[in-house]
Amino acid sequence: MSQVISFFKSSWIEFKKVHFPSRKDTIAITIKVLFLIFLFATLLGFIDFAIGNLVQWVLNTRV
Repeated sequence: MSQVISFFKSSWIEFKKVHFPSRKDTIAITIKVLFLIFLFATLLGFIDFAIGNLVQWVLNTRV
């Protein structure tokens, strides 16, 4: 039982050492992540559209 108590005590000590970002930092990072997601989604959508049109063109010219 003392090992369990010791585990929780040491866990609490380690938890107090954790640095959490401020609200301002969290919002800034979230905006950056959302922007990058939008950018990559747009890029992948464009690539998908271009490859789809290319495949359609190749298949229509061969028939």
